[in-house]
Amino acid sequence: MPDIYNKYDNLDIRRRLRLHSTKSEVILWKQLRNKRLLNLKFKRQYGVDNYAVDFYCPKFKLALEIDGGHHLEEEVKEYDQARQEYLEDMGIAFLRFTNEQIINELKTVLKIIAEYIADKASEAK
Repeated sequence: MPDIYNKYDNLDIRRRLRLHSTKSEVILWKQLRNKRLLNLKFKRQYGVDNYAVDFYCPKFKLALEIDGGHHLEEEVKEYDQARQEYLEDMGIAFLRFTNEQIINELKTVLKIIAEYIADKASEAK
């Protein structure tokens, strides 16, 4: 099976997404980068098959997605749902947050992520 992670074909897209990060993505990335959350490695704009997820923790196969206002549009919601189901079929779990949650409730968001990881870690034992 060919490698499906960070395909070279999608490098420019991932690079562009990193260069044009939203305010919410920048805020969350400051909390995740350099193993700042639970000493876990997170990657930003990580490629899985032909998709990119906002943040990805390989150890727990966890994708973090930050949804802005355009994610409320019906066409975008359908795309997001199909993409998420496809990646979940590959064993990747998703946690979704809104821009507003990141900006206004960052501690709660980090707590939700940490609790999810703690639950998965205890299941693995």
